[in-house]
Amino acid sequence: MALKGQMAKWLGFSDRKRRLAGALEAEAPANIQDSRIHFEFGMVKNGYIWNFPKADGYSIGIGTFRGGEQQDFKSILTEYAASFGIDLKTTKQYGHPLCLWDGDQTLHTQNALLAGEAACVVDPMTAEGIRPSIFSGMKAAEAIDQALGGSANALEQYTEVISKEWGSDMVWAQRLAGVFYRVPGIGYKVGVKRPSAPARMGKILSGHMRYGDVAGRALKRLSTGLIPGMGG
Repeated sequence: MALKGQMAKWLGFSDRKRRLAGALEAEAPANIQDSRIHFEFGMVKNGYIWNFPKADGYSIGIGTFRGGEQQDFKSILTEYAASFGIDLKTTKQYGHPLCLWDGDQTLHTQNALLAGEAACVVDPMTAEGIRPSIFSGMKAAEAIDQALGGSANALEQYTEVISKEWGSDMVWAQRLAGVFYRVPGIGYKVGVKRPSAPARMGKILSGHMRYGDVAGRALKRLSTGLIPGMGG
């Protein structure tokens, strides 16, 4: 795990910008009858619970991404799993520390680059880590190829590319997360519940849309919802 590994420190990246978060995931074998993905935003503070169907069962998890409240993940997840007929005691469970994006930073040093979760690129709104890890890995490979080809600034430019192509959008993700998880009830009412919201989030998660494309309007709705009588 990037959080536990020592490589970044050995390379000189001792003070990385990151917001630490955590998740607990359970793999539950089951005969899948419903292929829909489920999300629950009210049972855990500053995060959400998910249920992803797989070919041979469910991947049920819980994560918190903001704040430092002590919460009994296992108890909450047990209750949620039971709603799908799953006994959490029969599942294999895994704990995951997460390094959420918390600002741009230097990701290059002499003959080395940071990519993936070691580069703290995890989405601070959804805690999505696979896509940004693949993205940063591809950009790192391109930079290394250019450096081996003789480009003196290729590694330095990698830091700039991640800042421009990923970090600039994570600024909006972080702002949305700051408001949404503070008032999840309002966030659900003015955001998640809207018919267009799932399609837009799907486009963001697949890379066909950016947070910056929707954040301005979303933040306005969330802020309006905080004012009594103006939630609409």
